[in-house]
Amino acid sequence: MLGSAEGAVESGGVTVDGRFALRRVRRVRERLGGGTEGEPVSTTSVDFVVPTSAEEILVLSFTTTTEPGHRELIALFDVIASSLSVDPRTAQGSNR
Repeated sequence: MLGSAEGAVESGGVTVDGRFALRRVRRVRERLGGGTEGEPVSTTSVDFVVPTSAEEILVLSFTTTTEPGHRELIALFDVIASSLSVDPRTAQGSNR
């Protein structure tokens, strides 16, 4: 689901909207778009896997190629994820 674990620098559990979620931070050098041309660039990715119900999960994935300030961007991605609020009506698959 989250692809390669290459470059994982952090992983573990966090709380998102009062729910246990998995969080992973990766830093790798790769070519943009998965192509074979061009120079590799440093990328920082932060992924969250959040259960929204017993049968469903939400995957949040943030990526940046901004090298200066990547730590600040990781903090920003964490704040964005922590602001998530799952609506219990839609989390149960209801269309109401």
